[in-house]
Amino acid sequence: GDGWTQLPSGVTLRDYQVRAVKALLQAKRGMLAAPTGSGKTAAIGAALIYASPKPVLWICHTIALAEQTRQTLSENLKMPVGLIGAGKEQPAEVTVALIQSLWSKRLQLRNYFPQVKTLIVDECHHSAARTYFKVIQSCYNAGYRFGLSATPYRNEEGETLWLIGAIGRLVDVIDHRELAAHKFIAEPTVYFITLKPLTVVGGFDDWHDAYNTCI
Repeated sequence: GDGWTQLPSGVTLRDYQVRAVKALLQAKRGMLAAPTGSGKTAAIGAALIYASPKPVLWICHTIALAEQTRQTLSENLKMPVGLIGAGKEQPAEVTVALIQSLWSKRLQLRNYFPQVKTLIVDECHHSAARTYFKVIQSCYNAGYRFGLSATPYRNEEGETLWLIGAIGRLVDVIDHRELAAHKFIAEPTVYFITLKPLTVVGGFDDWHDAYNTCI
């Protein structure tokens, strides 16, 4: 059902978020291109978790992102969220994990990986890297696989195929113009200011000094 359109926190998904979650759940595998400010974690990610089989493993690539994601998901799903990373190894029904920790602890986690039913890879454009690919392959019972990214396709030759192989095709695109039209994000105004040529005497060893003096 569509019980996920309102999260346990009371957050109600916007139309484009509902569309994206529906498309991903229907496909069971695939990537979503969604710009910053689209509610990728708080609404779309949380709804995917709410509607998908557990246990869920959510993979991040920095500890700052993992901590932030864990807090956001926990608040919106009204449930404790486990963590694998930063010296912690506490998998739960929903777990946020650091890719480096999953890789370095792959032997200790070998019984955990096959239990994972749903895999969500945040900033999934990183997942073409072999480390990601191997971790994803270890979760061979994850019938549901979702990739979230502002820029899901990398340009490097063959990287896109690794990504499609690991997660699935691009299922939906949320356009920043669509968000700006509905006033969900601000459309920036860009000004180009021409300055008189600047003569700087002496070189700089430090970027900050150069920036402060010249800019």
